[in-house]
Amino acid sequence: MTKERPAQQVAEIGYVIGEVAGKTAVIIDDIIDTAGTLCAAAQTLIEHGAAKVFAAATHGVFSGPAYENLAQGPFERIVVTDTIPAPPVPPTTSTCCRVPTS
Repeated sequence: MTKERPAQQVAEIGYVIGEVAGKTAVIIDDIIDTAGTLCAAAQTLIEHGAAKVFAAATHGVFSGPAYENLAQGPFERIVVTDTIPAPPVPPTTSTCCRVPTS
């Protein structure tokens, strides 16, 4: 996928590189902050025919509407490490889990 940032805290997904129709897509990122970019990327994959979308990130900041965004996204599962303290995952975001790094 291509991504551009026309302004701070704004990301636009350009296009999908490769064929995802009928396949399981895995998005790997370094950080999830508000989850806006991650959700936009996942939705783009679904619109291009991906059967399932999983996501993984090293750092889960989860600020602002992050958990709400993730709960509304098309994710099968979201996995992050516990490299930084973050608010507990609410029950409404059951697709998200934290993996201990120590």
